[in-house]
Parts: sequence; structure tokens; C-alpha cells
Amino acid sequence: MSKKNVDIKYELIPYDDFIGSKEFDIDKTIYDLNSQIELLSNKADNLDYIVAVASGIACGLLDILWVGEFNLANGCSVASDKVDAFVKKTAEMLEDEKFDDVKSAVKALEKRFPIPSDGNTPDFGGGLQHHLRDFAHHPTIVGLAFSLLTQFTEKSYGTDANGVFLIVDVQEKSKPFIGKDVPQKILMGTITWFFHLVSDVAGSSSTAGVTGGTGVPGPILALAKEISAIPFFKDIKVDDDMSLSLFLSKLFNGTLMMQRDENGQIIKESVIKFDLRGELGVAVELCKQAVPVIANECMVHVFYFIRHLALEMNENSVSCLVDMKKIDWNSVKPVNNPTITRMLTVSTGVFTALDVGEAIATKKYWVSINYVGVGRFAVAIGSDVSWGLKVRNVKKVRDVYENIKQQTFRKADADIYKRIGTDMDIQMDKFGLSLEQTEILYNLEYYKTLDDIEHTNIPITGESVKELKTAWIQEWTKFISDGFESFTQVPGAKMHWYTMGELQQYIAGQNPNEPWYRLILLEAMLFEPYYPLGTEKDKKGNDVPCKKYKYLNNPINGFKKNEGDRFLNAQFTGKYCEQEYVKRLRKSYNNRMNELNEVLKTVITSLSITAVIAIVTVATAGAFAGSIAVI
Repeated sequence: MSKKNVDIKYELIPYDDFIGSKEFDIDKTIYDLNSQIELLSNKADNLDYIVAVASGIACGLLDILWVGEFNLANGCSVASDKVDAFVKKTAEMLEDEKFDDVKSAVKALEKRFPIPSDGNTPDFGGGLQHHLRDFAHHPTIVGLAFSLLTQFTEKSYGTDANGVFLIVDVQEKSKPFIGKDVPQKILMGTITWFFHLVSDVAGSSSTAGVTGGTGVPGPILALAKEISAIPFFKDIKVDDDMSLSLFLSKLFNGTLMMQRDENGQIIKESVIKFDLRGELGVAVELCKQAVPVIANECMVHVFYFIRHLALEMNENSVSCLVDMKKIDWNSVKPVNNPTITRMLTVSTGVFTALDVGEAIATKKYWVSINYVGVGRFAVAIGSDVSWGLKVRNVKKVRDVYENIKQQTFRKADADIYKRIGTDMDIQMDKFGLSLEQTEILYNLEYYKTLDDIEHTNIPITGESVKELKTAWIQEWTKFISDGFESFTQVPGAKMHWYTMGELQQYIAGQNPNEPWYRLILLEAMLFEPYYPLGTEKDKKGNDVPCKKYKYLNNPINGFKKNEGDRFLNAQFTGKYCEQEYVKRLRKSYNNRMNELNEVLKTVITSLSITAVIAIVTVATAGAFAGSIAVI
């Protein structure tokens, strides 16, 4: 097969030279949307992926070899020591004396900061449970609210053993701990309440430093207990025979995970209370797990920063410190871009795969999993998906304008026809459309749509469909009229809409025996109405395709090609071209498109291939399809 050099003709039109409203500059709109898609798309290459995988493997090994198992007992031990030190320091600061042990510190705080609900300890399950069941002992906003409520109502609030909300009167012996006036009530309900919780967090004066005492529930457990008192959640079963209230009680006093030896005796080490110290113990272990996760994060970010900084320096020929101002730092900083997000998804995915794989291989399962790593992987996936959704949404908007571009005959389409007509070895000096002929084309499309509306015959919903189609054609005619100057690039061009009789006379005056008439029949045949004519704002303020006419985009309510071809054949063929010419044109067009689909399996590098298809189409049907030329 011989190869020939093909001279490709091109023309650069600056945006400033565009005639008409920028609103109808569809090419610029599509270009801007493509640029936006480019910015939102991941550009990670093989080296980025290799580094991400390597970082995930290295930090995964660090997690396996250094972090090890999740040890709640160890975390609770560390947290308990810190809590005891905090209680002693608080007592020393308030009492202005030195305490040798936490027990004496707690005793001093209990004496100085009593609260009235302590007198209702038996009502809320005794010393083992009343800190959980009495809401005034919760270190949360709810706990503060009930502490203040107790001051103003002289009642204590919590739940009974079954998790039912309970209100009891404050005991007489505890009423001295209620303020005498509003300022005193607020002071005792807030400051006194806070420091009382500080004394309780390490246990009572008789148990602190020995068994650890009851302690107070942490924010998470306290919130769960408060929610469990709501009627909607009260009947939830954690197990077949365990209510949510019982589950929380066992978790608080440490019997949920309790184990027994072969003699039935409780193994002391297995009793781990999930009070505030327990929650702090979880935090201690999670902080330990976070080390390899943070290391992985740093490795990926540092690599991205160094690599892209080097690329920017090379591209801008940076040779000294002054030249650094040439660098586009937005493309260098390793945050808020889809490439770094994809790299983190890969690295955290590899990290989590190694971590979970090791847990399964060693049969340690839940205690060996790095939960911080799993959480980071989930966040990375969410961020990656978020970028993908942004790209998808912009592509949907671009598709709207691509469709408008395809369905609108513009100067660019006429230029394509002229260039191809010039290259043909047949006498077609005016293979394109003039301003008047473009008006005729839009009128044909208008009457084709109007005929479809008149012949809409759908049971039940027929009238509503007709109204929607009528609204579309009204909006479409305004859109074409407003954008006519922009589409044709003719200064001051105005669109005229004709009656059917006026249109027939106008056609006759334009010498319809020439190729332009066959060309507008082809364009009118390809026109399919009811497409979105723009965008709208969603609830978040983002541009999305207009859904006003979405109901018309289905086989039942939508436009039917056969009916449109029938109308064109009946009204506009037989006089200036063969009878049923549009039917023949449709068949020829479909054949050419099928052939083109086969051609598109390989890469098209120039207009030469489509020019050949143009000649074949002209020879078989007498006109050339603009859509093929655009492709």
C-alpha cells in the first residue's frame, strides 16, 4: 500500500476574535471543561506506583516487626499511670500540699468537691455501676447538663438495671451540696462537678491505687449509655440473650471479656474495665499503630514533593535561588490533587494487605490488625472515589455541550464541508451552507420536532409529554435565535422563523437543485431533539446536566427517527430531489457509519480517511454527513 503525504489545513482562531456572546462559544466551553477534567484526573506513572508499593511494603513490615499485637491491657496500664499522675498533680495544685500516693490525693478531692447525686448510689446499682448509670457522672456535655439539672431540680437522673430512664430525689444528706442561689448552683454544677469527676477517674479513696476502683465511663461509653436510654434504642439486642444496657454494663465493669481457668476461677488479668482509663488505653495503642501509618504517609508525600520539584526546576531552567519564583508551587505541593491521592490509595492498600495477611497467617486475627492503617486505607479510597466522581460530573457537563455542538450547525461545520468539497474531484464549488441556507436547516429541524409533538400519542401521560416537548421546542428556538450570530460567526446575523408556506417559497428562491439542499436534508435527518440545552445547579452549587427534559429520553416518550424521516420525505423530497430521498440517505448513512466503526478500531491520524468516506457517501446518497466529518 503506497503512502502519500497529506497536507492538513488548519486555522487558529483566538478567543478574542469570537463573534457573538461568549455564552454560545461551545468550543471554548468544551476546551475549558477538558482542562478541568485534566486537572481532576490522576497522572501517576509507573515510577509513582512503584514508590507507592515500596512504601506500603516497607511500612507494612515496620508494623509487623515493631508494632506487633494490639495489647489493650498494656495500653490500660500506661493510661492508668498517667491518670494517677494527673489526679495527684491536680490535688497538689488545689490543696497546695504534696501527696505521696494517689489514694490520699483522691480523698482530698472527694472531700473538697462533693456532688449531690453521690447520695443516690444505691438507686443506680451501687458502687460498681452507679458511675455508669448516673448521668451526672458522665464526662460529656450530657453529663454537664444533668449535673446542672440536678442543681435546679434536686433530682438525680440515670437508668435502672434494665436500662430504663430513672429520676430519683436527691437524698437529704446530699442536699447541702446543692447551691443556695443561681450563681452558686451554676458554680457547683460545673466547677465542682468537673473536679469531682477528676477524683472519681482514678477510683474512690478506698480503692484508688489498689484495685483502681470503679472509675468513670469515657466519652464513648458514656455517649453509648445515654443513647441506650432512648426508647428507640432500649430494646436493641447485642446477643440473643444480652440487651444493649447489659452489654454496656459488662463492658464497663470488665466482665465482658473476663476469662476463667480450669477451676472456674476468674483470671484476674482478663478483667479489663472499659472506663475512661480503658478508652485512653485504646488511644495509647492506636497511637503506637499510627507510627508506621504516618511513616508511610511521609514517604509518599516527600517523594512526590521532591520529584515534582525537580521536574519544575528542570522545566523552568532553575539555576539559582532567584529562579525559584518561576516554579508553579501548586503542581509541586503534595496535597489536594488526584495523583497523590492515588499513590496513597496504592501504598495504604499494600500496607493493609500485608497487615491483614499477617494476622490471618499467624491466626492472631483481630489483635494483630492495624486499625489505624485500615482506617487510613478507607479514607484514601474515599478520597480517590471523590476525585473520580468530580471527573465524572464534569464529563457529564461536557457531554451536554458536546451534544449541543453535534446538534447545532455552526461555522466550523460549514468550513469542514468546504474543505472536503475542495479536495473532491467533482464539481462542487459550494459544498457548504450559506447564512440563508443555515436558516432553512433550523426551520426544517423546527417543523420536524413540531410534527413529532403533534403525532405524540401515549396513553394516560400523553398530554403531559406533549407539554414537556412543547416547552423544549420553545426553549430550543430561543436558544438558536439568541446564539445564531455566535454559531454562524456573522456579525449582526438574525435568525428568522418561517411558516411552512414561507419556508417552501424561501427554499425555492435558494436554487435547491444544488448540493446544499441535499446537505440540509442530511443534517435535518441527523437532528434528534429533546437533548439538554444547558446545565443547572445541584444542592451543593455544582453544575450538572439539566434534568428538566430527562423524562423525554426514553423509547416511549422520546423522539422516533422513523417518524422524523417520514415527515422529511413527505414534505421536502420529490420536487428538488428524488422521492423518499431521506430514506435512501438514512440507509447510506448507516452503512457508512458501520464502516467507520470498523475503521475506528485503529487510530485515525488525519482527515484523509474521513474524506474517503465522504466521497463514498456523496456517491451513494448525494450528500455528506457532518457528523462523520467531525469524527
